[in-house]
Amino acid sequence: MNGLTASIKKISSIIKKNIDIVDRMGAVVYSSDSRRVDLTLGDFEHGISLPVDEKHRLYVYIEEGSLEEIKLAQMILEKEVSGSDIGNYRQFLINVVDGMDDPERYCKKFGIPYDANYIAYCINLPKAEHFHDACSLIFNSFFGENNIWVFPYKEDIILLEKINEYSKSCDARASMLKDMINSEIYTHVYIGVGDIHNKIINIKYSISEAKEAIRIGRMFNIPENIFIYKNILAERIISFIPEENINEYTSGIFDDNNDTMDGEMIKTIEIFFKNDLNITDSARALYIHRNTLIYRLDKIQKLTGLDIRKFNDAVIFKLCYLLKLRRKQ
Repeated sequence: MNGLTASIKKISSIIKKNIDIVDRMGAVVYSSDSRRVDLTLGDFEHGISLPVDEKHRLYVYIEEGSLEEIKLAQMILEKEVSGSDIGNYRQFLINVVDGMDDPERYCKKFGIPYDANYIAYCINLPKAEHFHDACSLIFNSFFGENNIWVFPYKEDIILLEKINEYSKSCDARASMLKDMINSEIYTHVYIGVGDIHNKIINIKYSISEAKEAIRIGRMFNIPENIFIYKNILAERIISFIPEENINEYTSGIFDDNNDTMDGEMIKTIEIFFKNDLNITDSARALYIHRNTLIYRLDKIQKLTGLDIRKFNDAVIFKLCYLLKLRRKQ
């Protein structure tokens, strides 16, 4: 970082013009004039810009500079950028997750707050051949974001976000990551979201939770392929029940020889639970008449002996249904 700044100032002193390194959104990351750092240049103002890194994440910009001046600066700065700390934070975060001692003294160097709240999103691709493209896509999409860091960790891609508290924006972020991979790389993806943990040294716990959420989400076929750790408590508990005890709990409710509930019935149950056992809201979500839903709920009661309109029966049904899914694995 110091070498890059020194090079910018040296070139600036030769051509007698300010030199900025800007990201693709126009934000000044480095400058020969420190007062310009963090400014945003609309459409790079009226100068010429050229990329100084292989992924076109950073550009050299000289206001009212000639093409020759820009090319000279580009040639000199390309090497400095590739060897600077800009990308090295990724290895630092990998080291932190692996148990690095005393990461606090390195946080300032990489611009990552030590004493802050963090949440991890784990992006898992079933097909390894898409890993590199997905990693580049996500990294470039969030490059320049002050509170987001992206790095590969083993077979997953981790997006780390500095955040005050969990909100709907976290759900939206997970959905956006999934949609981005689906639409840009044309492949399936699993997104796990961990809990919030304080201090950079504890991000390993959020990452572990996000990875565990994916494991459990896939085990229980949770829809949408987005698995939020704090929302799957029942599934986490069920996952600890020994396999040899499953039949004991589900006997008489979900017998293998009495598995008569079709896909439509299963969807009805899932929507009914999602809408907190509310008949009106569930019927609306299913695009069916209220009486049709009541008929289906009566049928479920006849098959299982449980009236899931009642809270206690709904809890028992939910747990037994999860056990049934676990048994199928």
